[in-house]
Amino acid sequence: MYEYCSWFGITCQGSTIMSIDLSNNNLNGTLPGTLFTIATSINKISFAGNLLSGKIPTEIGALPSLQSLDLSNNGFTGDIPVTFYNSSSLSSITLKNNKLSGKLADFTATPNLYTLDLTNNNIGGDISNLFCSQNSLKTLYLSNNSFTGSLPACVSKMPSLTYLFLDNNQLTSIPEMSKPQGIYYQNYCSLKNNNFECPIPQWTQDYCGAQCSF
Repeated sequence: MYEYCSWFGITCQGSTIMSIDLSNNNLNGTLPGTLFTIATSINKISFAGNLLSGKIPTEIGALPSLQSLDLSNNGFTGDIPVTFYNSSSLSSITLKNNKLSGKLADFTATPNLYTLDLTNNNIGGDISNLFCSQNSLKTLYLSNNSFTGSLPACVSKMPSLTYLFLDNNQLTSIPEMSKPQGIYYQNYCSLKNNNFECPIPQWTQDYCGAQCSF
């Protein structure tokens, strides 16, 4: 038995570390990047609900097998590491309730992205042309940030999109487009508290609470 496989929060398969879950343990300080260069087979990491701060290590996004990452409810600052945008394995990224800033880049190189949750940060920038290559994206939570531009027209063509939350941002327009097929109910979508100019599609008002002004 490899000693590290008996450590709290570590799950192994044989001698290989498969996951680290140290959520809700009052951890503080910063995450050392070297921690994520040791076990390259990790597919799940959670440090949610701690007191961690500083920048998110770029090494996390470079893990070749990482599928699920949850760093929510901490005090991380700075940009989302560029390695996150180039991960072919990541399917779930949860970074809500931090102090992240900067602008989003395109997730073109993350084809398996299923969930992206950046709620309650300080991230901004124009998102009009982002996410259009995400055929697997089901959950997009971007509420309570400073995003600008228009709602990406391509969301209407995303075959898996079911939850769309972009309320409390600074978006200014919604192009004419049809409702994503996966959004069945009103609580699946929120576009409230933005700066939309009229006209906007009727479904965004009926299903997402969007309002506009001339």
